[in-house]
Amino acid sequence: MNSSPQATPRQSGLGIIFFLFFISGFSALCYQIVWQRMLFAAFGINIESVTIIVSVFMLGLGVGGIVGGNLRHQPRLMLALFILFECSIGLFGFCSPMLIRWLGEIVNSSSLWAVGLGSYALFGIPTFLMGATLPILVSYVQSRVGLTGLALGWLYASNTFGAMFASGLTVTVLFAHFGQSDVVHIAVALNLLTALSAYLFYKTNQAASQ
Repeated sequence: MNSSPQATPRQSGLGIIFFLFFISGFSALCYQIVWQRMLFAAFGINIESVTIIVSVFMLGLGVGGIVGGNLRHQPRLMLALFILFECSIGLFGFCSPMLIRWLGEIVNSSSLWAVGLGSYALFGIPTFLMGATLPILVSYVQSRVGLTGLALGWLYASNTFGAMFASGLTVTVLFAHFGQSDVVHIAVALNLLTALSAYLFYKTNQAASQ
């Protein structure tokens, strides 16, 4: 008798989710690195500009994480929101080189406060969406599949591994062969791939449950 554990129908698309978490982490770090370089080119590299850029990302990710976690009470909306958020991040990413240049032209000769407020206004929404996507997806997977704590830990680990991989690959490989705008477009493609993977997980799980 075969005693090996069998995947339940509700868990049949779980491999897609692990891949999705990895790609989501990769694209987020890719954006952060390339946006930092673009902003440094616009405002210069000093302790003030570094502090502003890092704080913008941390605030957006933190607030997005809180709001995304509170959306767990709306299971029917979570997957649609995740796909919408990923596509919105991709749309902003596609336009971001132009927007950053535009911001630099407006506030480059202004005070540090103007630079900070302009950066928060420009990156507040996309970083918020990045922070919200992970808890939204975790809540959706948990509601649909009912994962154990260990499996949920591996989902977060997949996202972290993707970010770690991006931090090295973006600087050593992507910037060596592509321009900054090209790297942004790669991240945009990964956002769209993430949204498509989420939809495939939904369809796979739906078909397996029938």
